[in-house]
Amino acid sequence: MRWIESRAFIACQLLAGASGLVTSGCLGELWPEDDVSGPRSAACTSTNRAPALDTSAGERIAIDATDSNVSVIDVDAHGNGADFIGALRLVEGVGTLEIGCEALPIAVYGSFVASATLQFRAVAVKTDRLYTLQFECEQDRLRFIWLESTDGAEHAPEELTGDCSKATFLAASDVVFPAVDMPFPPTLAGYTIDGPYISLTRDGKGSFQLDGLPHELFVLADGGCREDCDLGEWRTLDTLAWDRSGRRLTFGFLDLRQQGLVTFFSQVTLPGLVERIGAWTTPATFTMP
Repeated sequence: MRWIESRAFIACQLLAGASGLVTSGCLGELWPEDDVSGPRSAACTSTNRAPALDTSAGERIAIDATDSNVSVIDVDAHGNGADFIGALRLVEGVGTLEIGCEALPIAVYGSFVASATLQFRAVAVKTDRLYTLQFECEQDRLRFIWLESTDGAEHAPEELTGDCSKATFLAASDVVFPAVDMPFPPTLAGYTIDGPYISLTRDGKGSFQLDGLPHELFVLADGGCREDCDLGEWRTLDTLAWDRSGRRLTFGFLDLRQQGLVTFFSQVTLPGLVERIGAWTTPATFTMP
């Protein structure tokens, strides 16, 4: 099923993009192509909100706004989460996602198949924090969504209800994200990495050389196998890599599956919503909690 935008929706999005804001009023102007009854919307009923952040203390990460025509995954979706996640509206890989009753701009940058179910990876942007997320589309129906944020809050997976397309090819879409000025994210403690080009201390912070440039590392979460792992099973650390001089922030993960080698897989970089380097492997030893 394809989703079409009314003139009011387009105008609302253009005004929001120009001001660096996205308003939930835009969400009610999107409806199925074969539904002539008009837009559908519902007031947010979630009692959960994103935590307030200290806007004055500590070091900060600042990146410029994104306003580019870039390649995204051509997926359409129209659905709702169960609580903290509200309305999801996607047309050709871009749109809005309601998080804690705030409608944020979102873009889908990747897709893969796991357990015979199509998975999509996306990023949502607020002026003081970022969200990375993964959601499922099975037989044109939304299923579950996973969320990770730079504000340190833990989010349980939520069930999604609604429709989705299963296209995995690329589309050129206009991506508009506001500029971001946020505190350093809370980090996951317990892991260490030591190598000539990468280091990670037990507090979850470190540094490495990515694309020939120094980057600061922040480990947000861990995943994959950590005990009694076969060689083919992954031990991963979800990571932010901050290029301070270039004001660029890269989402990725560190693969710790083989002692003596560490690989960083970059997924997407802001501003611009681009993939910078792919995979980078370096000799290093690591310890786990």
